[in-house]
Amino acid sequence: MDYTGPQKDEMPVTQLAAFSQVGTGTYTFEPMGELNNPVIYDTAFTAKALTHFPGPGGAWMPVGLAPGRINSLRAEPPMAPQTFPYVCRSYTHEDHYELAFPDAVTISHIPKSVDFSENGHTYRATYSLEDNVVRLSRLLEIEMASDVCKPGQEQAYNKLLKVVQSDLRGQIIYGPKQSM
Repeated sequence: MDYTGPQKDEMPVTQLAAFSQVGTGTYTFEPMGELNNPVIYDTAFTAKALTHFPGPGGAWMPVGLAPGRINSLRAEPPMAPQTFPYVCRSYTHEDHYELAFPDAVTISHIPKSVDFSENGHTYRATYSLEDNVVRLSRLLEIEMASDVCKPGQEQAYNKLLKVVQSDLRGQIIYGPKQSM
């Protein structure tokens, strides 16, 4: 179902601005309310250039209208060593992006794909390039045996965080298409 509420046009602009992007877009939601099913929604957006075009330049994948939960880990500090049991939780976040570059641009580098899984902490990022379109799929999954974690379990999260942050720093490198 398309979002048709009173803030239909304002909502995408505000979401893009939260990630320092200027543009417009639309949301399409799957019906919500069944707690056993994941919340799924599709978005499409057009943003003004984040860097100089046609380049040369580098940019990371813009968040666009995604919730930005994976991206929010970019600035998260590692957990301090815990001395007492602490609250923890299981969750999964999945994002899929397609970033189309203009024909006047050549893409010379995309980040390497990542596949990390250890102690119930999983992160995958798969990058591909075809016809000047960079595709990215990210999966972040934390599966904990309990809602209460023991001291020392924060080490697995910190290891995952380091992998995610390294991926989030990866850049797409581009430049002007050379004329012959």
